[in-house]
Formats: sequence, structure tokens, C-alpha cells
Amino acid sequence: MLSTINTVTGPIPAKDLGLTLPHEHVFINHKRDNWMGSNVLDDPVLAEQELIKFKDLGGKTIVDQTSRGVNRNLNLLKKLSEKTGINIITGTGWFKEAYYDLDFVKTKVDQLTSIMVSDLTKEIDDSGIKAGIIGEINVNARWVTPSEERMHRAAARTQRKTGITLAIAGTHLSTANDQLDILEDEGADLRKVIVNHINGSFDNEFCASVISRGTFICLNTFPVNSKDLMRRHVSMCMDLINQGLINQILISNGVSIKNHLTAYGGGGYAFVISELREQLIARGMTHDDWNEIMLLNPSRCFSVE
Repeated sequence: MLSTINTVTGPIPAKDLGLTLPHEHVFINHKRDNWMGSNVLDDPVLAEQELIKFKDLGGKTIVDQTSRGVNRNLNLLKKLSEKTGINIITGTGWFKEAYYDLDFVKTKVDQLTSIMVSDLTKEIDDSGIKAGIIGEINVNARWVTPSEERMHRAAARTQRKTGITLAIAGTHLSTANDQLDILEDEGADLRKVIVNHINGSFDNEFCASVISRGTFICLNTFPVNSKDLMRRHVSMCMDLINQGLINQILISNGVSIKNHLTAYGGGGYAFVISELREQLIARGMTHDDWNEIMLLNPSRCFSVE
């Protein structure tokens, strides 16, 4: 059977994903995270301008890991995809406890699972659009709350039923393995799980230990305006490659706030495939390494038989 993935404009063969950013956000509102500054992405004109910079450098697919409760806009995502020619994959699930609504609080795990399975196999909220990934599923603090545990269990059951990739945020390293334990307890296939944000630890042993459980890790949200920190991120990535772990590494920008966009002084959606690529190659990454991380790994990670 041909391996396919749902995009906002319909299913495509996984082999056609091309150069892929596996963890981005196009429209999102983080207003409940007080530590964030310019925390709303809601401008379709600016989004188009930023996405075109990615396309002009050969970019083909963006995985928008914006789940329920943070103001994603499915209709605008579809229009952007049609206008720019970029494949956009959207997610299902609920983000983290700070963004859960009253309906979520009253909904049981099996009901949450049914909603997500429907999002992936039928459509999301009468939009005519199917999700292509479960997540991003996050935690609010340095522990998994009971409500967040329900979400993780529902996400795991959804993955088990559909075979579709599940993404969690490893923002708090103390909880990443706890999150994976919950998923594993529910029978999730950890080979189809992505742990985002893990490079913030600068802890190669921890990253390798997470990879050893079978997961993909996604290196993202790079400090583009700090040369010293960027050197540490590049060194970390190259160390993981040199350990022979390249086939479980994904790289993305993790755009989620205005300050990440080029219009506000950030690297935008094109940073990874331009400046970061140059820095990695300068440190010894080969073109085959680059193609494996940016083309082959996403195709394997997101494909569904």
C-alpha cells in the first residue's frame, strides 16, 4: 500500500513531502503563558511572506503542530497552502492544561480518543480538513498533571488505532520520560513518537537516552541572535550524528511567537535550511547527512501505511 499523509489540502504520498520542517506553528495564541512576550501569530499576510522565504530556498512541507485551544485557523492554513504551494500538515489533540476548556475537563479518555481519531480519519469540526499528526501535546510545568495524563493516554490510544505519528513537547526534561512512560503504558509505538524541544537541555546523554527508547527527537527553537549558544546547539547536533543516531533526528525552527519571525528580528521559517545548514556543514555535516535529516527522516516519521 502506498504510504500517505494528510495535509490541509488532502492526502499526499509520503515520498512527496520533500524538504520538511517537522515542528512549526503558523497561527497560534500563547496568551496564557505569561512568560511569553509577542505571543500571538494571527497575521495571514505576514505568514505568507515568511513562508515564501522557506519555499524560495527549496522548502516544500511544514508540519504545523498547533493543536486545539491555541487559536489555530484551519481555513487560513488551507488558503496559505493553496497560495504558496507549500504542503501544510495540521495536528489534533489538546495542547496543555492551561489551555484546556470546560468541555475537556468533563470528557473521558475514550471520548477524547474518539474525537482525535475522527479528526485524523474523517475531518476536524466540519472543516473538510483532516489532521496528519497527533499533537503537539505538552505539559504545563515540571510534572504531568492528572488532566494532562488523560490527554497523553488518549493521544497514545489514538496513535495505536491510527498508526499516525504523535508529537510531545520535551520542554521540561524532568517530565519527558514520564510522558513517554504514559504513552508506552497505553501501547503506543514509540518509533512513531517525536520529542520536541529536547536540545534546550544541551544534554547529549539525555537526548541519546530518549532516542534509545525508539523515538525521534526534534531539535528546534534555536537562539538565532546568540553566536555562543548557536555554537553549542550545532555542537550538540553534530555529537549526536557522530554517535550514529542520525536516523532518529529531526530539525525544525519551532516558530511560535512573533519574535521568531524575520519581520521581528528572528530567523523565521527559513533559518534552519539557510543559516543553520551552513553552520552544520562547516562543522562537518555531509550533504547526505542533511538529506537524511531533512528529507528521509520526515518521510519515514510521518508516513502511514
